[in-house]
Amino acid sequence: MAKRACATLGQGEQIALYVSDSGALKDIPRYLNSNGFDFEQQIVHGVTVFCVTKL
Repeated sequence: MAKRACATLGQGEQIALYVSDSGALKDIPRYLNSNGFDFEQQIVHGVTVFCVTKL
């Protein structure tokens, strides 16, 4: 679902991904780094949030 959501972004657009799955916490940063996205990762109320920008 995260890949599909990121694929809809145009250059410079942003999205916040809220992730609780431990496997996805490893896979999502790898995907973002290799596919032209900039992101910041933070924890909000026990859930990891990726603030993603399409470069």
